[in-house]
Amino acid sequence: ENVCDAPLMYETGWGKKLSYVIAYSCEEVQDVSWRYSCDHAGILARRTQCTEEDLLRLMLAMREERQHILSPARKAYINRRLVLELVEFFTPKKPNDTDYQGRSSGSLSWRLARDETRDEAVFTPHTWRPTASELEAREMHIRYSTAQDKYVQGALTQQVERLGWRNGVHLVSKVFRKEETDWKMVYLARKGAVPLALIRSVSQTRR
Repeated sequence: ENVCDAPLMYETGWGKKLSYVIAYSCEEVQDVSWRYSCDHAGILARRTQCTEEDLLRLMLAMREERQHILSPARKAYINRRLVLELVEFFTPKKPNDTDYQGRSSGSLSWRLARDETRDEAVFTPHTWRPTASELEAREMHIRYSTAQDKYVQGALTQQVERLGWRNGVHLVSKVFRKEETDWKMVYLARKGAVPLALIRSVSQTRR
């Protein structure tokens, strides 16, 4: 898929109903299901193969089997990393634009059969409507900040804010918000050759 570090893509973009995601190496085994879901209550309801206590005991036993030959210093390092990871799992993450991407590999018929072609998943068209003061002035201003990922409508004294660039457009195709943490840049980019993002506003006639 030409995507790295987008664990929510399988649930949010591909529509997968995950139950168990297990990561392992020569040194440890860990249940990382919570990193791959933003719906922790939903994924917990689907985990019916065994009790959570039995799964935890199994994970601990397999981890101990792999770590019995490790040095105390290495064990301490792994345990510190584990604690940080568990803290991360406590709070479900919010999907970003990459996570909404549908599957691109495989034939279209195969992806349609698996319901994995959801490039514009969870998108609701939005129409901006003028406020009372904008109707009075016969002017309407809408601004978007890529850094804050929010729209601002109206003057400084009377503003309407809307978070998320997808939540302020009426029609969108092959556009996504890109964050480059190493360059400290944020911008809207395109997928493929024909991007489209349309903001729609309407006038209201006072009766």
